[in-house]
Amino acid sequence: HIILSLCLMLSTCSLEAQYRESYQQYLDLEKIIIQFEPSVQASAKDKILAKYPTLKTWGTLTYPEVSIAITNTQNAQEYYQLIEDLKQNGSIQYVGEYFKSDKDNHLGILNQVLVELKDAEDYHLLKIVAKEQKITKIVPHRMNNLYELHLDKNSSISTIDLAIKLHQSKLFNYAEPNYLMNPIVTTIDPLYDRQWAINNTGATIQYSGTIDADMDVDDAWTVTTGAPHVRIAILDSGVDTLHPDLMPNLLPGYSANGDNSKGYPSFNYNSDGHGTCCAGIIAAKGNNNIGIAGVAYDCKIVPIKVFVYQNIPGLGVTAYSTAAWMADAITWAWQTGQADVVSNSWGLQDQFIPLLPGPGDTSTVNAAIIQAYANGRNGKGSLLFFSSGNDGPDPPIWPSREPAAIAINATSMCDERKVNGSCDGESWEGNWGANLELGAPGVKIITTDAIGGNGYDGGDYEYTFNGTSAACPNAAAVMGLILSVDSSLTAERARAIIDTTAERVG
Repeated sequence: HIILSLCLMLSTCSLEAQYRESYQQYLDLEKIIIQFEPSVQASAKDKILAKYPTLKTWGTLTYPEVSIAITNTQNAQEYYQLIEDLKQNGSIQYVGEYFKSDKDNHLGILNQVLVELKDAEDYHLLKIVAKEQKITKIVPHRMNNLYELHLDKNSSISTIDLAIKLHQSKLFNYAEPNYLMNPIVTTIDPLYDRQWAINNTGATIQYSGTIDADMDVDDAWTVTTGAPHVRIAILDSGVDTLHPDLMPNLLPGYSANGDNSKGYPSFNYNSDGHGTCCAGIIAAKGNNNIGIAGVAYDCKIVPIKVFVYQNIPGLGVTAYSTAAWMADAITWAWQTGQADVVSNSWGLQDQFIPLLPGPGDTSTVNAAIIQAYANGRNGKGSLLFFSSGNDGPDPPIWPSREPAAIAINATSMCDERKVNGSCDGESWEGNWGANLELGAPGVKIITTDAIGGNGYDGGDYEYTFNGTSAACPNAAAVMGLILSVDSSLTAERARAIIDTTAERVG
């Protein structure tokens, strides 16, 4: 029998103390969250709060139904004394702290702890916690295996402390306070103003494109910047796991070619930076004062090496893979890597398909795609994005045109399908036609590059990453944002959302 005791199971006092010391430095002495009993009218709230001299003014949100009060406490001791005083009032149900990182970025703690179970059978652990800590109710969330533990002023523990203890117990996937935040709409990354795919201003530094010819990512960021539980696998040449703009979002990877590098590139040629470029478009860390911001910069990256570059006589430096590697990488992505989204900036022209093991038989990879689409994400299905190819006007290359795959073509910074005459001046054309699903920015995209002398640019960033190789991760990252809002969506439903809400242009 498991006896769930906060003294035994949750014996993480030193870690808890370290965490509390860390977040206490961000305590906002000017704000506090108050939740009244449902029966309390607005006029009564005025009279109640007027009794507390350290409260200056207050306002109520309609959802969540809480009041935010402005305080004039001078230090943490006064602040927490105010919290205790408010808890003694019979009309007040809950009081929560506020934190801030600067004058524009605030975070308030609500009366819920979000807990994701490792397994549905672990629900009994929540019931034991609720009984011991006087939790008022356990509410299932829309996300699978996610529950809200609701606290009030009579609970034996604060929201933050409960979240810390449950998370550090390792008995759950995670636990965190439900918080109220003001959205960060833009970022402080120094190269952000070059990222026309996120917010096209028409500026010269963005190649003088058309204003708003972008993916409206800055608008999407008012809803979500990505959720850490959403994993986007990048099946490519590998990802530079030492890049400082990627490291915060990297999860353990895999090498399908058997070199045991866990998704780290070979770095024999400049082209080995390809996967690192794709990774930056998706989830380079935002608001970290370096480089760029990925489209879904709080999602996680799963780096998977599915091909390596070799110098083949007559062809030059060329990517090399096998059907076995491809199928192995796709299968590992959803089974072990637990990828919600899989970004594949690769494919084969029809004339190369006979070179696959078989020969000429793509069934192994097709079957892997079908299984991932059907069975990934615990049966909801993983979303697989593929580049359509850079050899238009030919139709989309394999496997992007497969029914279970999502084929992505490139668009210019002027809302055009990428062709030889588009405003960017690049002399190439994306593959399009039957089974093409979407277009996304794919010209002169600034992104991360392999650091140092590795990769394309000789630095840590590539300023003009081109092709449907760039368009594919842009689209995959948008799907990451969609799943961050609602992880319960099936693959088909999520696919319908991205298809039907895309702008029809050009």
